[in-house]
Amino acid sequence: MNTQLAALNVVIDDIGSPLDLIGLCQGGWLSLVYAARFPKKVRRLVLAGAPVDIKAELSLLSTPANPMTDVLIDELVRLGDGLVLGRYLAALWPRELDETSNVIKSLQIGGPPATDTERCTAANFARWSRRALDLPGPYYRQVFDWLYHENRLAVGTFPALGRRIDLRNLHCPLFLLAGAHDVIAPPAQVFAAASLVATRKSDIETALAPCGHFALFMGKSTLSEEWPHIARWLVK
Repeated sequence: MNTQLAALNVVIDDIGSPLDLIGLCQGGWLSLVYAARFPKKVRRLVLAGAPVDIKAELSLLSTPANPMTDVLIDELVRLGDGLVLGRYLAALWPRELDETSNVIKSLQIGGPPATDTERCTAANFARWSRRALDLPGPYYRQVFDWLYHENRLAVGTFPALGRRIDLRNLHCPLFLLAGAHDVIAPPAQVFAAASLVATRKSDIETALAPCGHFALFMGKSTLSEEWPHIARWLVK
């Protein structure tokens, strides 16, 4: 975990702070951790589909029926010789059984790809979906234990670069975007951030999009309706 945060810190120092951070899903809670660790370096923060308080609402990743057990993670790390290979994680990731349904819901195109543009977009989505990343075993173990087992981010025991993260130290304006049908990071897990930070209520905005997880980042309707509003909020 510290490796990812340190790398982000180097990039931000090179760019110059304070700056705005936009975090999607895993990048969202990592951005939140970074902003709480270095509050003077972040001006505004956008979290989209980012699980913050795992206990606020069950998801497919936090339900007791989740197949990702300690034993399975150990086996994945063994099979990957220290890595958790993306192709194995992709097989365990919750998704539509029917690939066409997955494309339709993720891209919000209304039906099977019919135009050249939709077919091209669907093909790009399929290539992206197949490009699974390998993750360091220790990092994946930390995410599994600290976030999903122990809920450390919400309870204030999340360690980051030598300090315990306390979200009450965060005062920057915050925008929270959640998907009404998101089974990966359901709305209550995302919106819980509003009650955990010290940001003034007038500086917190929320939006609930009528979609699932992937559509938050790449859905046609979400990109045309929610993200322009976020862009306008960022330039305030």
